[in-house]
Amino acid sequence: MTYMLLIHEPAGQRATPTEAEGRKLPPAGCAGTMARMNEDANVQAREQFLNGLAHFQAGRLQQAEQCFEASLVLVPGRAPR
Repeated sequence: MTYMLLIHEPAGQRATPTEAEGRKLPPAGCAGTMARMNEDANVQAREQFLNGLAHFQAGRLQQAEQCFEASLVLVPGRAPR
């Protein structure tokens, strides 16, 4: 059995954007956006880790553990195995 897929696009949907419109779009493949998101996650994870370290040094172990876990959620691949 043979099927045919019909896609209807509104007129102008594939029109080339102006330079100003193109500047609003993320870079091709969103690599720039992903890099910024990754950098932000690393900064937040570091802050959480340092907060956890301060709690640990002050003897607040439950708060320290929460901060360390929050840090690992942001950058899960950083935990030693």
